[in-house]
Parts: sequence; C-alpha cells; structure tokens
Amino acid sequence: MRNQALNLEPEDIGVHPSKDLKHVYGILMEIGHPDGVVTLIVLADGTVSLYYENGGGLIGAGGEAEVHKAAEEFLKVVEGHHRHFQEAHVGKLPEDGQVLFYVLTYRRGILTGEASETKLGDKTHGLTEVFFAGHNVISELRKIEEFREAE
Repeated sequence: MRNQALNLEPEDIGVHPSKDLKHVYGILMEIGHPDGVVTLIVLADGTVSLYYENGGGLIGAGGEAEVHKAAEEFLKVVEGHHRHFQEAHVGKLPEDGQVLFYVLTYRRGILTGEASETKLGDKTHGLTEVFFAGHNVISELRKIEEFREAE
C-alpha cells in the first residue's frame, strides 16, 4: 500500500484543491522502530490506514468519526507546514528512532521531511506540530484496534 500511495495522482482518488487543502492531498508518516516501520497513510478522500512492516495494521478506518476528524486536522496541519518540506527522493524507510514524512501535493509532487523522534517529541523541530497531529490519528486508530480486539 505504501508504494501505491506514493504513486497516487489526485485524479486517482477524485480530489482537487479546496479551501482547506490548496496544496496537499495526502501524507505518509513513517516511524522507525526496532521491530520495523509503522506507516500511517492519510488521504484527502478520507482514506486512513496504518501498516506495520512486520505485518498487520488497520485499513480503511477513515469512516470512523473520531479517526476522520483527526485525519482532517492532520491534513490541515500538513497544509500549513507544506513549505517546510523538500523535494523527495522516494524509497528509503526511516531508521529506528527516525520519522519520515512524505507529502503528496497537487503541484510540487512528493515532498519529504525527516527528523528524529526525540527532536519531534521535545518540540525542538519545525515539524513537531505535524508529528503530533499524525500521532493523534494513530491514537484514534489504536482505540479502534483495542475495541476490535476486546470483542
């Protein structure tokens, strides 16, 4: 799904620049952990998915109200920070402790940003707000996972 998302054109998912999202139509936030990479994908068409490199994840959770709300906010935060990202060299995965962002834009193609999880967590990086907005989406997704596991 990662490669599929990175190769998406806005027309593929039926989205166009809007009042709130003039530049951005998607974001992939990848977090490196000792046991693999966690990839969060949020698209302007409402798609929200979380994947674990070692298998599993949560697909198609964007229809859940709280997830949808957090995902919309995440995209708006990314939109507000889109100038902080650079032209991407797509392909690499983050190392343990690193966070890698891939921003899908209407006019500039794929942009990227990278930082250590420590700097982002300590609020000493320009993409800290983006990181926390993405983590809010992950938190909402994990609530769904916990609920489903309890059933």
